[in-house]
Amino acid sequence: MSPAPFAQVAFPLPLHQTFIYRVPRNCSEHARPGAQVQAPFRGRPRRGFVVERVAASTVEDVHDLTAVLDEHAVTPHLLALARWVAEYYLAPLGEVLSAMLPGGLEGFAGSRARRRAAEDPVLRLPIPERLTLTAEQRAALEAIDEAFARRAFAPLLVHGVTASGKTEIYLRAAHHARDRGGQSLVLVPEVALGEQVIETFRRRFGGRIGILHSYLTIGERRRTWELARRGALDVVVGARSAVFAPLPRLALIVVDEEHEPAYKQSEQLHYHGRDTAVRRAHLLGIPIVLGSATPSLEIARQRGARQVSRGTALEACRSPSVAAGDARGPQGRGRLGRAPIACPPRRHARAARAPRADAALLEPARPLAPHAMSRVRVGARMPAVRHHAHAPHRAARVALPLLRSPGGVPCRMPALRRGAAAFRRRRNPARRA
Repeated sequence: MSPAPFAQVAFPLPLHQTFIYRVPRNCSEHARPGAQVQAPFRGRPRRGFVVERVAASTVEDVHDLTAVLDEHAVTPHLLALARWVAEYYLAPLGEVLSAMLPGGLEGFAGSRARRRAAEDPVLRLPIPERLTLTAEQRAALEAIDEAFARRAFAPLLVHGVTASGKTEIYLRAAHHARDRGGQSLVLVPEVALGEQVIETFRRRFGGRIGILHSYLTIGERRRTWELARRGALDVVVGARSAVFAPLPRLALIVVDEEHEPAYKQSEQLHYHGRDTAVRRAHLLGIPIVLGSATPSLEIARQRGARQVSRGTALEACRSPSVAAGDARGPQGRGRLGRAPIACPPRRHARAARAPRADAALLEPARPLAPHAMSRVRVGARMPAVRHHAHAPHRAARVALPLLRSPGGVPCRMPALRRGAAAFRRRRNPARRA
């Protein structure tokens, strides 16, 4: 059966629509969904993506595709992920597809870095290190192996403090995925924070690991992209944009420090790297491991997420206790801001830190909503700072360990309790009469 004679093409433009073109016979076999093509658009040639082949057109005057530049630009799986990103984040489909390619569409099809990557020989496999695992690490790996055996989507939360051995769990899980013939994708929130993770994976996997982040040149990113697409890499480690890495045998996704806000892309295409990774794992039916010392509420309270480890530090370390309180009062009545923030937890926190120099932190669950002012005091000799919201309500005392004045000298911020009228009189003294 011959392919459909028309194609829907999405261009990397701020347009929430696709355009229909006729596929010439010489391009019919290569203009498959996900291919990068060139077509006339508003009087000049423009690059875009084929997103669908259709049998009929409702438009009478249909232009022909000019050329197929790269028939393997986007895989069917990544095309489905791009459709979800475009729908969920209200983004143009063409811009989403362009963001999946390192450096965008310009020069991607004829990239010399991709050609050199295609000519690289098979890379050597290093000998894995032998380390003794703790009981909690073994339990976490057993849960990951169960998810591998089921071959189904499984979100797994590795909850452990710093130095609890989460990275070793990621390494062993990636080894297990490689032993099954699969590939792994490891996301880190920032390049600076993930350098240690990257170096650890390099020691274990040698040349079979690829790095993807914005600090690399376009050529380096395209070379890694091509190696990943051809299956020459076992592990790809990178920042949030690496979630679109074209791994044909992807069997495991790891999101380290999943609570970090750095996973949110706030420039050009807006998306959340962690949530996109979860959706990608769901589309492929593979396990995703989410690691954090302080899991985000949307993950920790997610019914489908299974907590496989609550790791304690390998060195002497004790996790702090967390208590939640209602700022509206004991019975949850009254307006937020008319009473101190979480009075019982506040008293317990102050009593706990009184004999020592430790500090306790009380934080509103919804900082963007109208909330009571908080008075911050750190230790007996630390500065007292007042932070006010939209109205002069009563202040609640909390301790914040990072607010320190130079030399330990107490300092105060201005109270700013005047209303709008008083503020105007201060700026225009003639109006005081």
